[in-house]
Amino acid sequence: MLDPALRGVTPNFIREIQHRNEVFIEIQDLLAEFPDPSTRAIMDIKIGTRTFLESEVANKHKRVDLYKKMIELAPNEPTDQERQDEAITKLRTRLQVRRALRHFCGTDKVCKQLAKRLRHIRDSVEASSFFACHEIVGSSVLLIHDGGTNPTSNKEVKVGAWLIDFAKCHRIEGGGKLTHRHPWDLGNHEDGWVGGEVTLRPRCFLMIPVYHYLVAMVR
Repeated sequence: MLDPALRGVTPNFIREIQHRNEVFIEIQDLLAEFPDPSTRAIMDIKIGTRTFLESEVANKHKRVDLYKKMIELAPNEPTDQERQDEAITKLRTRLQVRRALRHFCGTDKVCKQLAKRLRHIRDSVEASSFFACHEIVGSSVLLIHDGGTNPTSNKEVKVGAWLIDFAKCHRIEGGGKLTHRHPWDLGNHEDGWVGGEVTLRPRCFLMIPVYHYLVAMVR
């Protein structure tokens, strides 16, 4: 990212590589600071109220795999018709992350440090000129820590969080600006990336609720 506001919250770009008529980019190895796989925990979470482009809304193809994921995470969510079809469209997918986030953090020490890091990322995003004029869809926050799950451990804990996956980002035509907070309506390109709620909603994953939820877990 060339945006100064995002420096340090996205992986560093190293170089562009061409291989067999394909172009790849080499970026910073975010796992290099966490070399021990026995203590390392990694979570990659999609951010926003939707992970699909507006152009994908027209895709009415129903998928069995998405239905299975839905009933595994939210058994009461499917409608009667969806239960009969045993399939749903991409527009209907939702994720429940509260329990997984608690398990991932393991200790209050990790929660506190991740909350601090996520607050920094949120402030960077709100100051970013790139985010102001781009629809951010399908991006993730990558969380890493080496704190383990022992709450009484005095081990020095290292945590990290970075923004990744910007392949679906699109610049808004006509010089428009996005808040990343307003509800999405077809055509307004809002993505709910930052959000405005102060508690973690069960059907989407927003930066502000994630921060507040981590703080709540250690109160």
